[in-house]
Amino acid sequence: MKVRGIFCGLALVLGSTQLQAVSFPGPDGFGYLGTEIPLNLRDVSATGFDAGLDNADDDTSVVPVGFSFEYYGATYTEVEISSNGFVSFTQTGGSECCSGESIPDSSTPNNMIAGFWEDLDPGEGGIIRTETLGSPGSRQFVIGFYDVPDNDDPANVVNTFEVILHETTNDIELAIQDVQFDDVDDKVVGIENADGTDGIEVIFVESGDPGFSNGDSIIADQGYCFSAGGTLCGIAPAAPALAVPVFNAWSVVILSGLLTLIGLLAVPRS
Repeated sequence: MKVRGIFCGLALVLGSTQLQAVSFPGPDGFGYLGTEIPLNLRDVSATGFDAGLDNADDDTSVVPVGFSFEYYGATYTEVEISSNGFVSFTQTGGSECCSGESIPDSSTPNNMIAGFWEDLDPGEGGIIRTETLGSPGSRQFVIGFYDVPDNDDPANVVNTFEVILHETTNDIELAIQDVQFDDVDDKVVGIENADGTDGIEVIFVESGDPGFSNGDSIIADQGYCFSAGGTLCGIAPAAPALAVPVFNAWSVVILSGLLTLIGLLAVPRS
């Protein structure tokens, strides 16, 4: 995994309302907790449904999920996909060009999942596909952005990532193969509730971040899971490491003495 030069917003003052950004892994106020998981890119680029955003810039498309999905306590069957790298459960028709905002933020978009919100441009290349995978009860809805360039530097900045919704557990998974920096727009990855007052921010990278040059990876080969029920997007939790005894000098002396004593007692008497 590669994550460099990250600026995480600690507090935002919007009008008279002060919002506190919850940095990854949380938990946030609702109870979502983030976990780093291995990358599992479903890659539905060849099999998925054309979301209608190819060759489009600053556009949106509403698509069915294929099952009921609960997000921050409300249930939805459709999502609105923005060509700028996020999906929202509130349909506004706004693609929110051209820069990501720190999470949470009460201005639109809200009720959203930022796979990599910034000024992407499918009009310069790449594709956006959706597909519902699996069997009823354990299906996964995949929204994939594949080789989608940045609007301001499309020749050097190209991004591939997926947003994956899990049926029944209502977990949210992000599969990020590579998302890259450009020096024009801010970028954000994370989740946010319906009124923009709660969420978890994985990264917020400002356009002027001196730690990056155009085309540098911000995140590569990394998965993230957001779960309110501890189900970890179907990934089994790692087994706890076995405790390894640590011996200091005195314990070695005592152990040596005990072994010597045992040896003497074991010698048969004549």
